[in-house]
Amino acid sequence: MHTEPRPHRREAFSLLGRGLAGLFFLGLVIAASAALVRHFPGGENLRFPWEALHGFIYKEENPYRTLSFLYGRAAQDHIAVPPEIYPFHTALVWFGLLGLTKTFTFARTLALVGAILASLATLGIAARMFAWRPGKALTLALAVFVLTWHFAARAILAGNVAAPLTWLLLAIWASLRRERDTLAGGLLALAFIRPGLMVGVIVFILLWAVSRRRWKVWGGFWGVTLVLMALSLWLLPSWPLDAARLAFQTRGTAISPRSLLSQAFPGVGRQIGWLLVLSVGGLVGAEWAAAFGKPSHHALWTASLTVWGGLLLGPRITPSDQVLLLVPLMLVWGYWLSRWKAYGRPAVWLTAGLLWLVPWLLVGRHWHPGTTTPTLTNAFLAPLMVLPLLYTVRWWASRAHVLPPEEEMLS
Repeated sequence: MHTEPRPHRREAFSLLGRGLAGLFFLGLVIAASAALVRHFPGGENLRFPWEALHGFIYKEENPYRTLSFLYGRAAQDHIAVPPEIYPFHTALVWFGLLGLTKTFTFARTLALVGAILASLATLGIAARMFAWRPGKALTLALAVFVLTWHFAARAILAGNVAAPLTWLLLAIWASLRRERDTLAGGLLALAFIRPGLMVGVIVFILLWAVSRRRWKVWGGFWGVTLVLMALSLWLLPSWPLDAARLAFQTRGTAISPRSLLSQAFPGVGRQIGWLLVLSVGGLVGAEWAAAFGKPSHHALWTASLTVWGGLLLGPRITPSDQVLLLVPLMLVWGYWLSRWKAYGRPAVWLTAGLLWLVPWLLVGRHWHPGTTTPTLTNAFLAPLMVLPLLYTVRWWASRAHVLPPEEEMLS
């Protein structure tokens, strides 16, 4: 009688066990998301885009006119909901499925599930990029960090696309490291969902691709962009003009680090704001020049610095946008754990602990999930803490011989 070899049977049971464990974990995430929706108000960054797209799908309402009405009503009622004008062609990808749902409660639950899974996936991508093995205790601690860090918790509960955008950027980094350029370019096109924050990253990667003659990045970017533009113009031909009109109407309500400085220091705030632009812009511009023509590991460090710079130079910010700093943090911790053998793990423990504790003590003690107004502290605290950490790994990032062996990375 023929019997299946024991190794095959053991492998089958292992796959079955992993599958059941994955389903159990997904069930826990869904249950936790439903509980958060029930017990915590919020979702302010998601509610208006959902209402606009839901009305477009089921009632043929112009989504930008809906947003204009909703933001105007919020301003009259003194509700602090910062206007966010999403390009329609990328909004179809990011919010299309949610717009099909009948209730906002269900839409927010789905968004929470996606944000939690995407946040945890950032750890997996970073680990594969740098072949680092932090150990079970540190892995669990970092998983808790990416979900409960002050700015991450805000982004997840607010329904801010910056939370899954963090995963998307790391997926782009990983694709470029593996020279899967068409995929990287296609994903880069989806990052345009937040033009004010992402335009610098997009422009840098496209220019760097030219300097390395990696034309497939351009092919993937423009291929996805043109397909989505054609679909969006077919569905709503007037959307570019509608979006521009709404941006003009809400221009006075935009809050940026520069405007915060002007409000806090009426006499010199405007000049300090321009000094901020010149210093941050000069630093990022100098690193752009140094990265052109260099290998991908150097370019990705510079792209991570550009993400940092976008948070200080962006025209519209919310406190939860700071979750994007997980991108440079994953780069820093990845290099520490893979290259700094003796002290990498203690350094990650120390910096993760400080980065978690300080924001909660300074800006999170009186935080309510429905508050979205940025302050000087929550706009500048995290970027100022992350910048020196990013420069601790610049030497490694600019030299190929200190990277893990290629066959170990993303294997």
